[in-house]
Amino acid sequence: MFKNIGIIGVGLIGGSIGLAVKQTWPATRVVGYGRNAVRLKKAHEYFALDQYSTSPEVLADCDFIIVCTPVDVIAHTIKKLLPYLAPNVLITDAGSTKEAIVRTIEHIAGQFRFVGSHPIAGKEKSGVGYAEAALFVGRPCVVVPTKKSDAANVRKVKSFWKSLGSVVLEMSAHKHDRILALSSHFPHWLMWNFIAFANNEQTAPGVLEKIVGSGFLDMTRISAGDAIIWRDIIVENKNNIATLLDRFIAQLQKTKKYLNDESGKEAAEFINAQARRRRKLAKVKSESIVIDKKIKSY
Repeated sequence: MFKNIGIIGVGLIGGSIGLAVKQTWPATRVVGYGRNAVRLKKAHEYFALDQYSTSPEVLADCDFIIVCTPVDVIAHTIKKLLPYLAPNVLITDAGSTKEAIVRTIEHIAGQFRFVGSHPIAGKEKSGVGYAEAALFVGRPCVVVPTKKSDAANVRKVKSFWKSLGSVVLEMSAHKHDRILALSSHFPHWLMWNFIAFANNEQTAPGVLEKIVGSGFLDMTRISAGDAIIWRDIIVENKNNIATLLDRFIAQLQKTKKYLNDESGKEAAEFINAQARRRRKLAKVKSESIVIDKKIKSY
């Protein structure tokens, strides 16, 4: 694997990468770089880093770097740090959107090696204090090469994420952003709007809090995410989200007619069909995790 790994942005994802690397490859040296010395020190105290600094020189000996900053500054961060990095360093990122990042990076002057990636793992709470080494086990990680990415480097990035327990897929940046809009970004936008709607519909302040059920809380769990992180994701992928929103509104209008069927037959058929689909999704997800764990046990 790699001798010296650099992590830029040591929050939940960056911290979890550090912990996972130290657990999987104890001989590998993990260094952290960022602007906040307090956060870096905390990551070091949590044993996610062997060394850290707010000076980019700390990354000079790294042969592999993972950029875990907010998506809107990933490309800018890479461009800014290039003068401090070894010429043969391999760089990846952990951003939740890909098209804008890849497009910008492919126009950065200079020779360096970049293969984009997105580990689809996380929690509603952010910060290195919530990091864990097993965060990526059984979770998907999408690897998104640019047109300039070398095949050998793509394999190295895939192998890295697999070593942390991820189930790795490869796809284009365009396809990634469309799929993630449907599977993650749009559902978050929907739940924020649903929370706002529910709050506005209260007959009196505090009533909803007293009678809210577990179903409501389960469904809206994802709405508790970090606002700054999600702001950047929403802005980066706004076109795909807006397209899905228009289609979803049409879907709601289409199924509204089921409410007028007093027998409830159409509503029941619709509910059963979606329940079957939900169970199938959960079953496929569960099986993929079990299979992946079996493979790793050999």
